[in-house]
Amino acid sequence: MAKTKQIWVLAVLAIFILSLVPLGLADSANSVKGKASEVANAVSANVSAVVQKQNVEQHKEQYKDAKSNYVDAKKKLIDLQKEVKECKNNTDCEDKKKSMRNQTNVNLVKLSEVILSHLDNLKQKVEQSTDLNATEKTALLNSLQAQILEVQKTKLQIANVTSNVTDQEIKDDLKDLKTSWGKTKPHLQSGVGELANAKLGNIIVKVEQLETKFLKLRDQLKSKGYDVTKLDSYLEDLKEELASAEENWELAKAKFKSAKTATDPTNLIKEAHEYQKKALKDLSDTKEAIRDIVQEIKEQNKQLKNNGNETEIEE
Repeated sequence: MAKTKQIWVLAVLAIFILSLVPLGLADSANSVKGKASEVANAVSANVSAVVQKQNVEQHKEQYKDAKSNYVDAKKKLIDLQKEVKECKNNTDCEDKKKSMRNQTNVNLVKLSEVILSHLDNLKQKVEQSTDLNATEKTALLNSLQAQILEVQKTKLQIANVTSNVTDQEIKDDLKDLKTSWGKTKPHLQSGVGELANAKLGNIIVKVEQLETKFLKLRDQLKSKGYDVTKLDSYLEDLKEELASAEENWELAKAKFKSAKTATDPTNLIKEAHEYQKKALKDLSDTKEAIRDIVQEIKEQNKQLKNNGNETEIEE
C-alpha cells in the first residue's frame, strides 16, 4: 500500500510540475512580445506585428481548451484520490484504485495535448513571422516539427495503454512524458527567444533608419547656418543607446546559436534572455532621445519659416 501511495504522489507531483512550465513559457513569450511591440510602436509607426491577430486568437482558444480539459481531468483525479483514501471495503477500494490509475493515464494524455498546443502555437508564429529570414525560419520550423512528432508519439503510447492500467505502466508513462518534455522544453524556450530576437533586430534597423534621417536633417540645418549644438548632443545620446542595444542583441543572438548545439542549453537560453532584456531597455531609452531630436528639428524648422526661407526642412 505504501508503494502504491508513492506512485500516486509521484504522478500528481510530476503532472503538477509539468503543467506549470508551459504556462510559464506562454507568459514569458507574451511578456517579451508585449515589451518589444511597445518599443516598436514608440519608435516607428511602420513596425508590423509578428503574427496575424485572427490566428493568434484561434490558437489562444485552442490552448485554453486543452488547458481546461486538463484541469477538469486533474479535478477528477483529486476526487478519486480522496475516495481511495477514505474507502473501507477491500473490493470497493480496489475498484476505486483502478479508476484512479485509469484517470491518471487520462491526465497524462491531456497534459501532452497542452504541450502540443504550445508547440503548434509557436510553429504558427514562426510561419507567419516577417522578422525571421528564410534560413532561420526553416531551421526553427524543422526543430519544432521534430518536437511535435516526439510529443505525439509519447501521447499515442500513453493513450494506447489498456483501460486496466497498472502501477508500472503509469510509472513508464510518466517517465516517457517527462523525457519527451525534457527534450521539448529547450526548443520551446529557444523558439520563443529567437522570434523575439528577430523582432528586436528589425526594431534596431528601424531606429538606425531614423538616425540616418535625423543626421541628414541635421546637415541641412547646419548648411543653412543654424546652431545644431543641442541637436548634436541628442544625436550622440541616440547613437550610444542604439550601439548598446545592438551589442546586447548580438550577444543574445550568439547565445541562442550556441544553445542549438549544447548538451544542456538551459543556461545559455537564460543568458540570451538577459541580453534581450538589456536590449529592450536600451531601445526604451532611445525614445527620450528621439523625442528631443524631433522637437529640436521642429523648433529649427519654425525658425526657417519665420525667417522666410523658401526651402524648409522636411520633418
